[in-house]
Amino acid sequence: RYILSNILVNIMPKVNKTKRVCAVAICKNPKGISYHRFPKDLERRKAWILACRRKDEFNTDEARICAHHFDPSYFKRDLRNELLGKPTKSFLEPNAIPTCYLQKDYESPKKVKDNRAADRRRKKDIIALLNTTILSNEIPKSEHMSQEAVLDNSKEVSFNDASIQCNILQPKSKYISENEYLKKRLLKVENELSNLRKKNKYLESKKHEICIVKKHIGSKFGPSLTKRILSNKDTKFNRGYEREEIMSALVLRCMSFKAFEYLRKNSSLALPSRQTQDNWLQRFDCSDGLQHNSLNVDEASMKPEG
Repeated sequence: RYILSNILVNIMPKVNKTKRVCAVAICKNPKGISYHRFPKDLERRKAWILACRRKDEFNTDEARICAHHFDPSYFKRDLRNELLGKPTKSFLEPNAIPTCYLQKDYESPKKVKDNRAADRRRKKDIIALLNTTILSNEIPKSEHMSQEAVLDNSKEVSFNDASIQCNILQPKSKYISENEYLKKRLLKVENELSNLRKKNKYLESKKHEICIVKKHIGSKFGPSLTKRILSNKDTKFNRGYEREEIMSALVLRCMSFKAFEYLRKNSSLALPSRQTQDNWLQRFDCSDGLQHNSLNVDEASMKPEG
């Protein structure tokens, strides 16, 4: 009995493991890739169930989804096994959701074939119904239409039967209204594109660049200095200086006359000239103030009596 059992074990072929099945609809259950369990988080599990595109109910605790349906960016690198030179394992990121090769992106050849057959049957029924209507109403031969003209959607067909005419013209009217909507939308997009091109042209223009530079320089300097900096010509501006500009030039001149002359001749700063500073000093008025009155009181108190 022992020998017989060993013989049977050696003769019987080894049974392979159970084939893994992907829970996503229309998936062909590819081999050689990893299969992943459904997440424990309820929200993520619902997202996985919706991605399967299945109408039947299935056990998510036992179901798996193959790596074919996940974006490569959702997988973690198995650095430990890579460094050790061992076979790597596939691990998903916590926020991984199947988004690739789902049913909405795929239509089986059998379904396409069935749809074409249904269209052919529908056309035959329409032709037969039209022929019956034409014969019953005794339409003259000159008004008979060929089968090709009936099938041509670009031509308008008129029949005495209002219900048939409505059924035939309904898709055409739908396409006409949709075409009008698309034309209006295209016109709107073209107008937006034209406005964006004009705006882009203005942003790339020299005028816009000068406006930006003038705005930033004007926040630091007065109108006269701003005009001199933006001007490429060697023009002297002796008018329109602000009080602070004249005072700053006067302080610089008092501290270092050479520095003042150097900046005035070699830099783009339109510093006020010495004549402008002297004219401003002549009009400068400083009232006596409280200090002068207090000095007079002190002087009077220091005089001897009598």
